[in-house]
Amino acid sequence: MQLLLLVPYATILALQLTPINANPAPNAKVNALVSRAAGTRNDPHIVDMPCTDMEDVCEADCIAILCHGKDPVMQKLAGTADAKKKQKEDNYRRSGAYFVPFDEPLDMQKKRGISVPSGLIPGAPLFNSAEETTYESTQQGGTDCIIFPVPRDQQTLQGGNMQNQFGRVDEALRNIPDGQFFKQRFSFLNSDTPHCLALQQTPPDTSICHKEKKNKWGFDMKKFAFVMDQVAKNPRTFTNLFGGYKRKRSDGTYEPIEEAQEVQDE
Repeated sequence: MQLLLLVPYATILALQLTPINANPAPNAKVNALVSRAAGTRNDPHIVDMPCTDMEDVCEADCIAILCHGKDPVMQKLAGTADAKKKQKEDNYRRSGAYFVPFDEPLDMQKKRGISVPSGLIPGAPLFNSAEETTYESTQQGGTDCIIFPVPRDQQTLQGGNMQNQFGRVDEALRNIPDGQFFKQRFSFLNSDTPHCLALQQTPPDTSICHKEKKNKWGFDMKKFAFVMDQVAKNPRTFTNLFGGYKRKRSDGTYEPIEEAQEVQDE
């Protein structure tokens, strides 16, 4: 099991996020493009990601950035429609999402090293769809992509938001030209998005990566961060990136604590 990796400080500072709206409108509309930019790595477009009704998806993406060093800047695929389709399919396979690992029988999940949240409160949705935190529609997708189990309907909502901003493959391109860079701006944050709230602080509060933060469904999303192993096996296996909770020492370093004990805010 690997320990949690924290985002390089310079990368964290480069991430720009919106102010918090603690009481979002029920059906907040997406701003297609919030700023004019050169579309380069150093001056990427900003893609709005309103988290209303898809808090679990946003939390997965924010945990990947804040706690595991996922680059918040991504590059949209370029080339012919056929070439982009092929690369997207390749990325989907190489990320491991292709195997639908969170929706397989329990015995197969065990063989793969996969687990899904259990013991949830009544009325909780199924967390059986793989959220690729580095999108398959980008150059950075595929190998080493961190995936989380999330509700499928939240991904459908997220997909619609992203499609409005990227444009459909078979339509005239909308706001972001092929091959240009973008980064997400998480907005409409609330008590159900604590890791996104921590990410938007200045500087981002990485201490939350070491603390137990259960969501309204009764589990901590950090425990379900997986990366597909690159050594080919049958079946393909995954590594859980969660390294346990830690307590901050007086010298600023962290020491492991018992999993059942929650680290209190300092």
